[in-house]
Amino acid sequence: MGEGNGKFLENFISVALSFFGRQGKLEHYNLPLQLSTNPNPASKLRFPAKIARSPAGRFAISDAGNNRVLVVSSRGLVEHIIGDHKAGLIDGKFTEARFKHPQGLTFLDEHTLIVADTENHALRKISLADGIVKTLAGTGVQGCDRIGGNAGPVQPISSPWDVAIFRTRDMDMSFHLDERNVLEKTIVLISMAGTHQIWGYFPEGIIWWKFRKFDPLCCVSLIGNGLEENRNNSYPQNAAFAQPSGLAMSKDFLFVADSESSSIRKVSLVDGKVMPVVGGDRNPLNLFAFGDVDGKLYNAKLQHPLGVACHTTESKIFVTDTYNHKIKVIDTDENYVSTMAIVNEDGSPIVFNEPTGLCLDADGCNLLVADTNNHTIYIIDLLTLKAKPFCLDFSQVTERESNEPQYSFINRELVHKTLSLHCSEINTIIFNILLLLPLKFTEEAPQKWIVQKLSQSVNVTHSSGTLDNGTCNIQVQNKNLNSEDITNQIVIEFLLNLCEVKFCLIKRFLVTIDIKFNEKVCENRHDVNIQIDRSNIHIE
Repeated sequence: MGEGNGKFLENFISVALSFFGRQGKLEHYNLPLQLSTNPNPASKLRFPAKIARSPAGRFAISDAGNNRVLVVSSRGLVEHIIGDHKAGLIDGKFTEARFKHPQGLTFLDEHTLIVADTENHALRKISLADGIVKTLAGTGVQGCDRIGGNAGPVQPISSPWDVAIFRTRDMDMSFHLDERNVLEKTIVLISMAGTHQIWGYFPEGIIWWKFRKFDPLCCVSLIGNGLEENRNNSYPQNAAFAQPSGLAMSKDFLFVADSESSSIRKVSLVDGKVMPVVGGDRNPLNLFAFGDVDGKLYNAKLQHPLGVACHTTESKIFVTDTYNHKIKVIDTDENYVSTMAIVNEDGSPIVFNEPTGLCLDADGCNLLVADTNNHTIYIIDLLTLKAKPFCLDFSQVTERESNEPQYSFINRELVHKTLSLHCSEINTIIFNILLLLPLKFTEEAPQKWIVQKLSQSVNVTHSSGTLDNGTCNIQVQNKNLNSEDITNQIVIEFLLNLCEVKFCLIKRFLVTIDIKFNEKVCENRHDVNIQIDRSNIHIE
């Protein structure tokens, strides 16, 4: 358990292979390998991380696996694609700029985004009005400075994971006839996961806690001593965090998802006092107090939460309990966390895969969740707790399609079928995988299907899943009732782990379904039989 055991494991395994090899006890079988990524998700997202909302209600999404940021309308229309798919640290126009696995982001105003460019160890600014990306802080090299204070572009920082905006007046003791006329100044708060601290970037000079003066454009440590601990304290420099990875501002507090201590904590921005909310342990050195238990304060247990979002009118904090694959909600008046019983549109329990970020819409009625390892954004109705995919429409940015990554389909077999579906009803396509002897499904190995391509007029209830006794059901509906004469397409990839008598193999193939919607079709259930032997795939 824990870190730093790599060399020991390498030596131990080497000796074990030699020892049992001499005794003839090793079995040389191929292991069924499970791909960690989808080569070309239907959503066009790859490991989406955090989501932010602008004052007017549009959203920004850090598409971490594609090294880019998307700005979309409240209905999912993609307005801006910022960044090339290639990783890098390049400022300039949206088509030229590069990021490297960006995570947190927030709107400074309706036309300006601040981005935690995590693996570039940099803080970036996106101007939507000018179409320009600029680096505010960080040198592109991971730093180890736990104090900071230099001007942003020359200040090394370490794995910034999230950002939040705080505005306050100067604490300079000046006398003003009307305090309401004193302008607030902006502070960009940064969860610096690499040094286990909260830092600040100051676009303009300010006098803040204990009349400390911060120079314009400086980037400096504010909260946390840099030790990896779960230590709460009335003095900000005596507190300690453990890989803080999510930030959310309420009226009075900064809420922090402290991932390595598996806890949610809060910071008073009046004086920097750090306090517990839920999770973790009273012992600040115990970073293994994880679990999956609803409850109050330390009785509650989370596992590596990465995201938090504040409800603006209610005393609620929403949490992505990432390694428990759940969304939870905290009553901040009681410091009590409970699991949200979220379901799909058909009423079945939703299955997240390490959700990372989340964000409320402008009305506070819906919650957007980045289901990171499923490469999907979900929108959840907070009244019914029903979730549906938040589909992105790239039609207005087609000129950028040439910059989309071209994923190789080498070593994939392609099979094709045409179906006529009912125009206005939900249709169920049932895929039956039929294996010819001696092939069989590998026991306990995953048998997956993934929607890799989807026409804009087609809606599916689920974009991925696993086979159940060699079968999967996909529900398909026509989103455009005027598209009877249009041929739509859905492409599904199957990744099967199969075995014969003495060896295992992976069958990876694409099924392309050409769909014609027609009101005259009577049946809304359609069976597609796929017959597989060792060398061929046939579809019926």
